[in-house]
Amino acid sequence: GWMARTTDSVYYPLIAHWWLGLATDIFCLLRAPEKSAAPQAPKPRPAMALPVAKRVPPFRAQPRKKKKAVSKAAK
Repeated sequence: GWMARTTDSVYYPLIAHWWLGLATDIFCLLRAPEKSAAPQAPKPRPAMALPVAKRVPPFRAQPRKKKKAVSKAAK
């Protein structure tokens, strides 16, 4: 913004932005030439034997026992 206001033009900041982007790209390529832009797929892990779970019967609620009716005289 400062450069555009002092020069009264958009072209100079545009050129500076383009050169800085190009310099960043070149720096990144020179820094790591052996690495490609696409990430490598991870190596597959060897299959591990999983522990066998014990079969548990599904939960079934026990039927509730009926309470015996108590007469008022027995109280």
